[in-house]
Amino acid sequence: MKKIAWVLAVAAAVACTTPVLAREQDPKIEVGPPRPAQELGVTIGAAAINTVYFPLRLALTLVTAELGGLAGWMTGGEVQSAHAVWNATDGEAYVTPAMLEGRQQLHFGTPQTGWH
Repeated sequence: MKKIAWVLAVAAAVACTTPVLAREQDPKIEVGPPRPAQELGVTIGAAAINTVYFPLRLALTLVTAELGGLAGWMTGGEVQSAHAVWNATDGEAYVTPAMLEGRQQLHFGTPQTGWH
């Protein structure tokens, strides 16, 4: 049980730091000439982050899948209850170089918009 709590805490910490990592770039700004060294560094950075992020994300997604199924079962098959739990881990499964450069945003979880 301690391991699950630790995984959830680390995943929450990673989710809280995503606004620092992913800044949206102004679409009016033109992209300059290619820089192979910078592209290599960002690619290696994304790969290094994914060695930690992906296993934690996978574990969190598996736990959430089970909890969502359990929530749906315990509420008599109400799909909306299961989706409320499943949507907490909606988003990308890995970090891409575009996210580190700010051209794409790392999305984790669905914003709560109320009941439909």
